[in-house]
Amino acid sequence: MRILKTLLPAAALLLAGIAVAGDESKLTITSGQIVSADAAANTLVVKVEDGSGQTKDVTVAVGTDTKIIKDGKRIALADLKSGDKVSLTYQMRDGKNMAVSIGIEPKA
Repeated sequence: MRILKTLLPAAALLLAGIAVAGDESKLTITSGQIVSADAAANTLVVKVEDGSGQTKDVTVAVGTDTKIIKDGKRIALADLKSGDKVSLTYQMRDGKNMAVSIGIEPKA
C-alpha cells in the first residue's frame, strides 16, 4: 500500500507530461495582419481575430525550417512588412509558438 501511495503522484506527473507533449504537436492555422517582423530576433507578431470577434496579437518564433511563401516563392523573414496579410500555421514547441509556415496573401 505504501508503494502505491508513492507511485501514484509520480504516475500522475508522468501522465501530465504526456498530455502537455500531446498538445505541443497540435497545429494552429489562422490568418491576420502583420504587426511586426523582427529578423534579428526571428519573431513575427500577427494580429488575428479570436472566435468572439476580438483581435489579439500572436507572437511566433520563426526558425530556419519555417516556410515563408509569397507568390509561390520562398522569401526571408526580413522581406515581410507590417500590414501584410498572412496565413499562419504554427505549433507550440518547447513552450513557444513556432511558425511552421507563413503565406503572404496577394494584395487586393
